[in-house]
Amino acid sequence: MGIFTWFLNRHNPTRNWQFDPSLELIIDLDMNRICGLSLGDSFVDLQGLGQAEDTQASLQGNFRYYSKGLEIDCDENVIESFIVHWSESVHGKFRPYIGKILYQGSEVTLDNTILVEQFVQRFGEPFWRDTVDEDETILFYEFGEHEWQAEFDRNDSLRCLIILSPPLLADEEQRKIYGVKKPWPPS
Repeated sequence: MGIFTWFLNRHNPTRNWQFDPSLELIIDLDMNRICGLSLGDSFVDLQGLGQAEDTQASLQGNFRYYSKGLEIDCDENVIESFIVHWSESVHGKFRPYIGKILYQGSEVTLDNTILVEQFVQRFGEPFWRDTVDEDETILFYEFGEHEWQAEFDRNDSLRCLIILSPPLLADEEQRKIYGVKKPWPPS
């Protein structure tokens, strides 16, 4: 380990965390939770995930678990969002998500074989669909203080699902950037 890596790791909040094989990796889409924790809860309660796999990103509150297909963004150790990855193309390192996903009380299968229209059939019409960028499509689903962003690659294959609070589209400037024409907040 080089001196720079050693120095960074000293400040990594997950440096002493040990992986707990009994921790069930579950995303609950009905409750917008990860392993039973809601957005706004303390990230420290996810110690069972073990040490984050990108020390430098961890120093910025971005905890990346490349081998699990999971990313958790925090501000002062409070969970603001989590991202479930199914494509290695994002940051070039993420493996497909390895946990369970629950929706309407049942386990559902989501992976990179799910196309845009299949996602819409399963979860309904999004509040907004961004297709301006030819490399991706983003579906925005709004649930009060929570937002889902389902990102698809240029082949319309599911790349990742971002669950965040507060919603990005709650910001008027962001709505302008994405060309949102619908009134806010959604009815």
